[in-house]
Amino acid sequence: MTYQLRTLSTRQMNPNFAQWLNFGGHPARTNPGQKSDGNPSSNKRAPSYDLRQTPTQIEIKLAMPGVSPETLDVSIERRRLTISGQSKQDVPDPASQLLHEGLGEGHFEQVFDLTEDADPEAIRASIKFGLVTILIPRKTDQLPRRITVEH
Repeated sequence: MTYQLRTLSTRQMNPNFAQWLNFGGHPARTNPGQKSDGNPSSNKRAPSYDLRQTPTQIEIKLAMPGVSPETLDVSIERRRLTISGQSKQDVPDPASQLLHEGLGEGHFEQVFDLTEDADPEAIRASIKFGLVTILIPRKTDQLPRRITVEH
């Protein structure tokens, strides 16, 4: 499968960007995907991720801004890998004015079903600057190989 990327200029994306931000002192817009009922766990989001495969491993990188190693949970149950984490909002400066809220606090969660050749016992996970990296080694005994034909 081939993906084609297209970039847009700011003018093409939103010609009234300054008006959209509403610099006139009115309240900022918030991300419509987030619920604002005061319960951080109800702000559940699926993080953006990249998935790569080599003959020896599977690599997953997930964007989870604001998630710390203490709130990151990586678990596996019956070949189902679950990555979840909780982000916390910074304490705002009382002198600042919020113009747009897109990050907020909330709960990230993504679930992956592992293939048969994945080795669940050797999975490694790390987090750095909000980027979670999961490395899943593949069992090499199940890799395709060429059989030599004798004559």
